[in-house]
Amino acid sequence: MVRLTAFWIALGLTAAAAPVAAQEQSVPRSYSESGGIERADPDKRPIQRAREEAAATAAEAACNGGDLDGCAALGRAYMYGRGKPQNRPVAELVLRDACAADNLQSCLALGELLTSLNEGKPFETGYKEISRTCERGLGDACDALAAIVENTVLGVPPGVEPVAHAASLRRKACDLGSVAACRKLAEAVGQDQPEEEQKRAATMLDQLCQKGDGTSCEVLFFKPELQDPTRNRDLQYRACRGGVAHMCLSLAETVYNESSGPPELRAAALALFDEACALQSFNCRPVEAIRARPGLEHGCARGVMADCGTLGELLADMETPISAPEQGMALLGKACEAGEIRFCSPATSVLLRQLGRKDPASQAAVERWTQIACDGGSMGECAYLADLLIEGDDLPMDRERGIALLRFACEGGYLPSCSLLERAYEEDPSAVLPVADSQYLPVMTRREEAALERERDAERAAEHQAWRAKFCTASEVRFRGKIFKDSLCARLNRAIGGFRVKAGATPWQALLWRPEMLGERKLTARERVECGGALVRPGWVLTAAHCIVDAANNPLLTPGHRIRLGLVNPGAPEGISYPIRRSIPHPMYHERSRAFDIALIEIDTAAGKSEEAVQPIASIRLDPQPLATRTIAQGMPVYVYGWGVTSFGGEASDYLKGVKLGLEDPVVCGQRNRFTGPLLEGGLLCASAPDRSQACDGDSGGPLVTYGDKDRIPTVIGVVSAGAACGTTGTPSRYTRVAKVRDWLDKTMGPRPGTVTRAPRGQ
Repeated sequence: MVRLTAFWIALGLTAAAAPVAAQEQSVPRSYSESGGIERADPDKRPIQRAREEAAATAAEAACNGGDLDGCAALGRAYMYGRGKPQNRPVAELVLRDACAADNLQSCLALGELLTSLNEGKPFETGYKEISRTCERGLGDACDALAAIVENTVLGVPPGVEPVAHAASLRRKACDLGSVAACRKLAEAVGQDQPEEEQKRAATMLDQLCQKGDGTSCEVLFFKPELQDPTRNRDLQYRACRGGVAHMCLSLAETVYNESSGPPELRAAALALFDEACALQSFNCRPVEAIRARPGLEHGCARGVMADCGTLGELLADMETPISAPEQGMALLGKACEAGEIRFCSPATSVLLRQLGRKDPASQAAVERWTQIACDGGSMGECAYLADLLIEGDDLPMDRERGIALLRFACEGGYLPSCSLLERAYEEDPSAVLPVADSQYLPVMTRREEAALERERDAERAAEHQAWRAKFCTASEVRFRGKIFKDSLCARLNRAIGGFRVKAGATPWQALLWRPEMLGERKLTARERVECGGALVRPGWVLTAAHCIVDAANNPLLTPGHRIRLGLVNPGAPEGISYPIRRSIPHPMYHERSRAFDIALIEIDTAAGKSEEAVQPIASIRLDPQPLATRTIAQGMPVYVYGWGVTSFGGEASDYLKGVKLGLEDPVVCGQRNRFTGPLLEGGLLCASAPDRSQACDGDSGGPLVTYGDKDRIPTVIGVVSAGAACGTTGTPSRYTRVAKVRDWLDKTMGPRPGTVTRAPRGQ
């Protein structure tokens, strides 16, 4: 065990023999709020928080005592916010000093921190640190180096394939004792490999599992070709004990369903639910629902309608083991009709979306519940009822009443209904005229205009601060007599703002659809939405690379994933779904910087499955112009489409949405995102809107479309890649530019067929 001769790392004292790096008192760089390291979960459960705090306290004590491995653990605690405030500057100082004192674990962590910044010099420094640490015999550093090689092609010898070089690094890492590397090597062995190779992989995974590596147990569980099915339960238990949260949850659901007696007394299942909750906070709802049910049932029986509604929400939730949608819907409707209008919308949602019923009695209930909420002052529900009546999908069409409701909601201050009312009038001049809203102002003096703008600025600032309070974590840590500040903001992966897309208006739009089951848990329709895409040739869908591979370029798609075309509502029986033949990320895709974040998915067109309704299907033209000839001007109008949330932090939409954006000057876009130099220059487009409607990560993989060419043909010029603080900061979202990779696209897809086929309608 390597130790320091003095306690200067933790105490901030300068030892005479301390290296130059250890004597530095400040961090020579700024850290982006959205870069690299994930924001620590702010909603950790008490058990998880206590575990992490105990580990961080022990690491700090060890570091204070001169144990450099303790300093490495302390640096990681600050880096990831595990038991310490998440503060990357302090993490860098701790790790830099311990690395300078020759602690390899600290050098590896420092390298990981610096490469996460995706900036030239820090990334280069981090890469060199990881490479040097690998050369000195730390297996985990060799594994980290393999991931960098796969994503950046750095350090690959001439004439050697990056994949082969990464594999050789992983073999070296495994030989040096890296559990992660050994696991990845075994995991890469598929059914097409020789039987002897499969047996070796299974043996390696089993040995790692037996030693407590929960992820190896998980891999073995999901590779039936490599393991004995009779061991499934044992593998689940071991994976859970090894810290794999969703395996605890899956096992808990199995044990719960096998048990008998009152739900709140099924001790073995509850213990597993508690463990899943302690590991990841978003797994807590099942056990919370089980324990809350008896009290809510008692309150509901005594006539407390709020308890009836809350109980109805728990029973309607498909993600809990006490799920009973019919009973939940009845309780929600009962509470709604008793005046608890906050339960009216959930009641209609369960009836229409979960149960999918459209019989006259169900339609009458939907109309009644929505009208109750509207009469109770919920202008959003008035607008929702109006939409149902105008569209005529879930309720009998009554356009006149629907437009009247839109007017009522608009007069009530619900601005989205004003926009819908204007659109309705544009389509039908006989419709009720829209109401003038807050965009129409009196003639004002310059002083009055300036005062109004200050008021609006204050409102926007307050909204931004409210967003930051919810989605960003800030820390101030006193270290060595100085205050170091850091903040990280959560990421978002959906489209925001915009308009509803009419059926058939974007026949190229594709949906990457997850399998129905995740382990033993059934996914909701919203959970099954993985990414967007665009049909660019018969049998070929364009999407983002990060939708199909992880940071180490490992495949994310399973045989159960499918591509859906010809649909508007993902939760409805619409469109045609196709099995995936293969998915191909761009060979230079780099996950952290999202460089070359583009991919192709080949689908089996002969094995498509039609649903009840199929909208028109057609491919969209890839940008035919080279980088040098297409003009990208500031403000040039473009459109992006996807299934996304309607507000930051909200839920995914039940229908396809579109957003009109303006392109940013490509030079400004490239410089702000550091996409410069021959390799990256021209590979990025940025776009946003004055009202902050934007795609963010969009429905990631969705197309960025221009209709501005002389022939007016819709043309995809980019793919939704990444964004920051969607709809709140106005920072333009990022799109991988098609023209930059057009040669690779054409080479991958091969010769273009002569015609574009259209799917039959109404199958």
